[in-house]
Amino acid sequence: MLTPRENALNAYRHIVPERIVNLIKDSNNIATYALCERARAVPGRPFGSDGVDWFGVHWKYEEASGAPMDDPAYPPLMTDITQWREKVKFPDLSECDFAEEAKKDLEGPDYDPDKLNLVTILQGPFERLLSLMSTEDALCALLMEPEACGEFFDRVADHKIELIDRLAEVYPIDLIDFHDDY
Repeated sequence: MLTPRENALNAYRHIVPERIVNLIKDSNNIATYALCERARAVPGRPFGSDGVDWFGVHWKYEEASGAPMDDPAYPPLMTDITQWREKVKFPDLSECDFAEEAKKDLEGPDYDPDKLNLVTILQGPFERLLSLMSTEDALCALLMEPEACGEFFDRVADHKIELIDRLAEVYPIDLIDFHDDY
């Protein structure tokens, strides 16, 4: 019988698995405490809680959705996409101790080496834009300033590539769940 990890990897390699993969039961969701794509994760809230993210956006945990949403008590960080270079501070990932977080994850009581190692990366390029601007301003920016939006999205992509590279140095990643579902 295949381990949950071997079974899931077969499915991703287009090899018929022994059983249906259940990512909730068959994977270790690693690196959730190492990331601050939304406010920091806390026990019971692996995808963020109340607080401020790497970019300075305030988040508030919503019980109904089981996830944090940008906090309406705070104004958006920008209203004009052409000012993103002045208004948006990208985090310096070299300051993050991913190795220490990986050690805690991989040596922790919940880690199972027989499960798939899954990293969930929240806030894709468009979701990041929506967390920095109102929905109206973000949609208008796409129509009125496509070049500035493209430059911003390129910078977000570079940030995500660096983030994945840094995580891959210290985590045995099998699968990345990359969000941008708007």
